[in-house]
Amino acid sequence: MGTVKAYALRAGKLSKVSLQKAVKLRGLPGTALWVDIEDPSKSELHLLEKGFKFHHLAVEDAGNERQRSKVEEYDSFMFIVLRVFQKGECEATQLNLFVDGNLLVTTHFKCIEGIEEVARELERNPAMLSRGPDFLAYQIIDLAVDSIFPHLEEIEDTLEDFETVMLKATSPDEIAGTLGRFFEIKKKNLAIRKIAWPMRDVLTVLARRDYKYVRPENTVYFRDVYDHMLRITDMTEMNREVLSASMEAYLAVISNNLNVVMKKLAAIGGIFAAPLLVAGIYGMNTKMPIFDMDYGYLIALGEMLLIATLMFLYFRMCKWL
Repeated sequence: MGTVKAYALRAGKLSKVSLQKAVKLRGLPGTALWVDIEDPSKSELHLLEKGFKFHHLAVEDAGNERQRSKVEEYDSFMFIVLRVFQKGECEATQLNLFVDGNLLVTTHFKCIEGIEEVARELERNPAMLSRGPDFLAYQIIDLAVDSIFPHLEEIEDTLEDFETVMLKATSPDEIAGTLGRFFEIKKKNLAIRKIAWPMRDVLTVLARRDYKYVRPENTVYFRDVYDHMLRITDMTEMNREVLSASMEAYLAVISNNLNVVMKKLAAIGGIFAAPLLVAGIYGMNTKMPIFDMDYGYLIALGEMLLIATLMFLYFRMCKWL
C-alpha cells in the first residue's frame, strides 16, 4: 500500500482528505484537488483508472518506472512523465503527473524532496492551489529541474580539482585512482544528459504549445522552467567537452611522463654502455699495448670514468637527467 497525501481546496479552505473522498470531490465546482501517491499499489493504480477516469494507457505508464520523459494530452486530462534526481543520488526516479481542470495527481516510486517541499508550502499557503492544478504542477516541475543544478555544480567543482590533480598523479596507483574518478564524473554527467534532453523536449512543448489544462496566465512559468532546463543542457554539453579535453590532456601528461622516464633510462643505459665497451675491448684475449705500461690498468679505468662523466654532462645539458 502506497503513501497517500490528498488535499482539497473548497471556499478558500484547505483540508486533507482520503483518496476515496478525493475521487468523490473530483469535478465539483469551486473545488481544487491535489493527490500524491508514493509507491502506488495495483489497487491504487486501478482507482486512478476507474475512479478518476484516467486512460488505461496513461495509468499503465505510471505503473512502469522505466518510462522516458514525455507529455501526452488526452480528452479529459494531460499526462506528464519526468525523471527526477534525488540529493546525493546519480540515478533518477520517475515522477508522473495527471493534470485536468481541477485535479492534479502525482505518483512516484520513491520519496521526492520536491513533492514534500511543495506539500509543506501548500499547507502554509493554500492559495497556491487556487491558481490551478497546472500552477501546482509547475511548482513541482520547477523544483525537479532545480534539483539537477547541485549535481552539475559538483561535477564542475570536481573537474576543477581534477585539472590540478592530473598534473601530479604519476605513480601507477595515483593514475588508476585518477582515471577511476574521471570515469565516475563522466558517468554522472552522461546520466544527467540522458535525463535533461528529454525533459527539455517536454518543457519546450509545455512552454510553447497551448494546452487545454494549462492556463494562459501560467504558461509564463513553464517558460521560466524551460529557460532553467536550457541552462542545464548547456552545462552538460560544456562538461562533456571539458571532460573530453581533460581526458586527452591527462593521457598526454601520462605519455609525456613515460617519455621522460624512457629518456632517463636511455641516458643511464648509455652512460653504462660506454665503459662496458672499453672494458670489453681491453678484456679480449689479445695482447694490448697498454698492458705493457706500468699504469695501464689505471689508464683504462680513467678512460671509462672520463667517458661516463662526459656522457653524464651531455645528458644533463640536454635535460635528459
